[in-house]
Amino acid sequence: MAKSLVKKSDEILRLLQTSKDLVSFTQVINVGNEVFAERKGYDKPSIINRESIYYCLKNTSDCYHNFTIKKKSGADRNISAPQPVLKQIQKSIKTCIDLHLEISSNSHGFINGKSIISNSTPHVGNDWVLNMDIEDFFPSISYGRLYVVLQMPPLRCSTYVAQSIATLCTLNASLPQGAPTSPVFTNLICQRLDRKLGHIALKYNCNQTRYVDDITYSADSKHQVIKARKAVAQLLNKEGFSEKESKTRFQQDSMRQEVTGLTVNDFPNASRTFRRKTRAMLHDWKINGLEAAASSHSEGMSALHFSLMVGGRIAFINSVHKTTESLKLLQIFKENKHGK
Repeated sequence: MAKSLVKKSDEILRLLQTSKDLVSFTQVINVGNEVFAERKGYDKPSIINRESIYYCLKNTSDCYHNFTIKKKSGADRNISAPQPVLKQIQKSIKTCIDLHLEISSNSHGFINGKSIISNSTPHVGNDWVLNMDIEDFFPSISYGRLYVVLQMPPLRCSTYVAQSIATLCTLNASLPQGAPTSPVFTNLICQRLDRKLGHIALKYNCNQTRYVDDITYSADSKHQVIKARKAVAQLLNKEGFSEKESKTRFQQDSMRQEVTGLTVNDFPNASRTFRRKTRAMLHDWKINGLEAAASSHSEGMSALHFSLMVGGRIAFINSVHKTTESLKLLQIFKENKHGK
């Protein structure tokens, strides 16, 4: 960490622990903005005035844009995206928390240098894989829970700061899906959970990872993962969470084993279904043209956006694991794009 960043990190921690009014809390936000700008390579950090922070504190529910997107299952997912001023405040808060958060080596969600690939890799080649989900993960983290955890190590925020951050980063008394701060706060709140998940893995000789609300164990015998599942379900209840039993899966190596959407039987790879659909999109594009393929595979999407989507899918497949198949997809994409 650069010397100037260390100095600002120390200043942020001091302000988090000593600020007792809006004036000093505004300092926290703007020092966080300086670090955010430095990390992004911006020439000048944005300055957020006291009045804007006060407005967001008093009118938090008016500072979000709410909409729904479809889950993989077809059900609706409610998204609450903060308006620009609140979003910038939250980015500053996220930066402040990130500087002082120690993440478990088994946690992989929303962490720099980690991904679904690093989350799935420890489970490659195991005879049994156990997938578990936490029920209503973001909504289960309440204002009160965040307020308390902010005052505990490693942050030890003052009462005023904890109250202000909890107010600015929750909606309807829980973490909103769509706020840039929500992922970092799940990792903060799950620090103790992650340690205990690791202890369970050691006890039953399993590999273990967590990616946001997805918990995975793998081992050489079903007996090991069955015992781990029972212990995890009990632990979740003790930690104020619960298992989403409908998503719990035991996967033997004779079937397709998946972890956070990637197959892990032999190596991390995009699922066969995902690759097959991508091939179908490319084939349709080559045979019938871009406009027809866009209309066929994505209702209402423009030809340009369809081509970008296909390119993104191929880039993802190649980023997970380069194979002869994935490189062939890339070649066909380039040929289609240049009309060959």
